[in-house]
Amino acid sequence: MNAEKLRAQLRFHEGIRYELYQDSLGNWTYGIGRNVVANPLNTQEQLMLLAFGRHSDRVLDFMLDNDIKDAAAACESTLGFYPEMSEVRQAVVLDMVFNLGVRGFLSFEKFRAALADAAWQRAADEMLKSKWAIQVGPRASRLSEMMRSDQWPTDVPGLVI
Repeated sequence: MNAEKLRAQLRFHEGIRYELYQDSLGNWTYGIGRNVVANPLNTQEQLMLLAFGRHSDRVLDFMLDNDIKDAAAACESTLGFYPEMSEVRQAVVLDMVFNLGVRGFLSFEKFRAALADAAWQRAADEMLKSKWAIQVGPRASRLSEMMRSDQWPTDVPGLVI
């Protein structure tokens, strides 16, 4: 997986916040979409925050890399078909797991069935039929199109194709 493209995509979708805030669902969040209640800062992240301060992109990038590793591990351990998917489609799934958490993602049964069947058009359609699609709006449309076309989007700043 192209880590730079995925980082740019997640930065764009999640936004960057240097202050603790409540997301649209009321979850306390910091940085690049880190739900700090469900996923508290580890010791290394806390030390970096103390050393560099809460306005440090270095800290946020370190946290983002940790979150990407966790989401990728969840994808690999729960979705047997994940390693066989293209890089772009893996990025779609990882983006959704990052946003929803693995439990939230696993609730998309018809979508997961379409992925398992490599039915990309059906998977893209299932994404757009969800409550999640309404909540995240353009993100869902962009990810659905990525699933459908197997192409990185062209409208994400910093995503060099």
